[in-house]
Amino acid sequence: MSDQALRIAAAIRAHALPPSLSALVDRFEDGPQIEFHGTTPHNLVLGQGARIICSLIAFHNSGGGILVLGAGPGDGAPQERLNLPLVEWVLTNWADHAIPLTSVTAPHPLAPGLEVEMVLVPPRQGAGLLRLRQGFDRFDAGSVLVRQGCKVVAAGGEHFDLLCGAGAPPTLPAAPIRSALPAPPSRPFVGRERELIGLLQWFTQGEARRLSLHGPAGVGRTALALEFARRLTQAGAGMRLPGGARLDHVLFVGGTPQPGGDPAMNRFGQILSLAGAEQASEPDHALTEWLDRSSGLIIIDEPEAISDERLLIRLLGARRHNKVLYTTPAGGS
Repeated sequence: MSDQALRIAAAIRAHALPPSLSALVDRFEDGPQIEFHGTTPHNLVLGQGARIICSLIAFHNSGGGILVLGAGPGDGAPQERLNLPLVEWVLTNWADHAIPLTSVTAPHPLAPGLEVEMVLVPPRQGAGLLRLRQGFDRFDAGSVLVRQGCKVVAAGGEHFDLLCGAGAPPTLPAAPIRSALPAPPSRPFVGRERELIGLLQWFTQGEARRLSLHGPAGVGRTALALEFARRLTQAGAGMRLPGGARLDHVLFVGGTPQPGGDPAMNRFGQILSLAGAEQASEPDHALTEWLDRSSGLIIIDEPEAISDERLLIRLLGARRHNKVLYTTPAGGS
């Protein structure tokens, strides 16, 4: 790998992308950022243009990268270059937000008079996952696009860890997540990947501190919540919350025992033990203090069935970066 390729890769990993690519790429000059006459078609929502937009989104969601746009010897038609203002317009209309792109050009090595364009796509950080707000190209509304090898695909369950960690600084030391979850079910969890990614977006980007999963009995509210909790726990220190806080804990409190689970999950004492507050002279106060200085996910399964009001009040009142996901029958709020 060339020295300049190594510098580009190191800058992406360290989240230290410069405002100009000239610091990373030798013998290249910064291209103009306003008036582009572009290697891409004028229409960026159809055909090749739409595929380029999808590639930019996938790079952004998957840790950043370099998108190279080139043209071979043609029939004398003028070469087009990427119109960054138009790209920004497309992203803000079809997706959640724009991407701060930087572009440089160089002479085409095999075609005198033509250029190769390199577009630096920064990794997502505070902005979070970039999602399609409406159908675009071959992807449905709500899709989160990622890179899978050389392809652009809609994220599924196999990409969950990537989506959890792509925006986190890679130098963070590994840290265990304190978790209090029932034993996993005997049957593996299958499907519902879009719902899981939707929960991830709420947890990492959503402004609402509480979210309800409601529906009639048997639709799998609890199974979905528990699968989400297990995947967050597996993501470990790579998971980041709004504001950059690290995930500290994932808690589950159920109003009814789960099949194959631990009945102790319904007890106030187990949560106190996890917080290191079981020996405290004022356990309620100790639990509140612990929740106030930590960040995590609290799942409350059917809160109306929980008999220990002390625990319920403390968990629902948790502040800082704690988010609460609770399940309730259809019509609940």
